[in-house]
Amino acid sequence: YRNIVTASRDKLDLMNSVDVNKFFSKEKPKLVIHCAAKAGGIMANKNQPYTFLNQNNVIQSNCINAAFENGVEKFIFISSTCIYPMNVKQPMSESSIMTGPLSNETKPYCIAKISGMELLSSLAIQHDFKSLSILLPNLYGPNDHYGDDSNHVIPGLIQRFVDAKETAKKSVTVWGSGTSVREFLFTRDAAKGIIFLLENFHSVDPINLSSTENITIKELAILIADIVSYPGEIKFDKSKPEGAPIKISDSTKIDSLGWKSETSIEQGLKETIDDYYQRFYQ
Repeated sequence: YRNIVTASRDKLDLMNSVDVNKFFSKEKPKLVIHCAAKAGGIMANKNQPYTFLNQNNVIQSNCINAAFENGVEKFIFISSTCIYPMNVKQPMSESSIMTGPLSNETKPYCIAKISGMELLSSLAIQHDFKSLSILLPNLYGPNDHYGDDSNHVIPGLIQRFVDAKETAKKSVTVWGSGTSVREFLFTRDAAKGIIFLLENFHSVDPINLSSTENITIKELAILIADIVSYPGEIKFDKSKPEGAPIKISDSTKIDSLGWKSETSIEQGLKETIDDYYQRFYQ
């Protein structure tokens, strides 16, 4: 793919349907990979429920409608494994979507993502519009976002441990008990997986882009502390929210296609931590 068109936030406001339609009408893309979203960690979701629900609904509806109206051949919609029910059976199978209540902390975001997937499914039924909904686990990697409550768990922990080491802080506090199990996918692997599915999965049904890396938050914190050589104490604040006790996606579908993630959690963390040092300490 050589003729790649992108639109940064300062060049195209995806909340503006008129501008989005003008962009699609001018560029006439054949394929669209829709990654744009209002996203963040548990605290950001908790503090901004209306913003998360409204902005995601508007952004994705504008883009999907413009794609349909301008003859896009296939629309790839990036969703999230957080849309699975709160007490879903593990590992989380695609057939379990909308079979139970969602996690209260992220419900508005989840409803928006489900709405986008349903919009594409409805377009397929009514107008034979080709699309693909990919469910990603927690992503991490270089160029991640740092500095406020919208941090996800890995960048949040990296920032705390690196900053604690550089300022000789005696302890680092991690939210929750540390027993929650999470699945993490390195961004380079996610990009490769999205292209793989674009070329090899031809169904409107959702599919998990599963990682092979599952780890408890406590193990993750210890590993990050070890990589940055932080010598202090690690404390766990059980009064803080930590989400579902375990979240691992079922890889049956993606395994049947022959795709596997390549980057180990240790290697991915080393690259991400190196990037943090280069951006904030050089």
